[in-house]
Amino acid sequence: MHLEDRTVTGIAAPVGMWSPRLSPDGRYLAAISHDNKTLYLRDNARGSWRPCVSMDFVAEPVWPREASWIQFTAILHNTNTSLYRIETGCREARRVADLSAHRVAGSDWTGITPDGSPMALLRIPDEIYAINWRLRLRLP
Repeated sequence: MHLEDRTVTGIAAPVGMWSPRLSPDGRYLAAISHDNKTLYLRDNARGSWRPCVSMDFVAEPVWPREASWIQFTAILHNTNTSLYRIETGCREARRVADLSAHRVAGSDWTGITPDGSPMALLRIPDEIYAINWRLRLRLP
């Protein structure tokens, strides 16, 4: 979606792709196959998609600021869930952290801190809170 002129442009993709994530610099688009087994990358300058990595399960792709690699949650060879990272050249995924010792909150959620460190939501709190907030200043 182009916010300046309010037009929408479609992006051709292999059938069944979902969970698209645009890199911060706009150079790449990551998406996951319909069966959650392959992470695809699209080079936006060339308009071409390629499979980047295939595992038993792939989810939650997230880009760092400089967009030279992408982090994702995956299961490889029916082992435990781990965090992986792979460079945009799609050579070899590197395991960053084993998440098997942690009760992951609901579905997995992971992210990247500003310094590039991995982060994850590891558990859901036992209490649920509600906040009622009234704005005192009226906005136009």
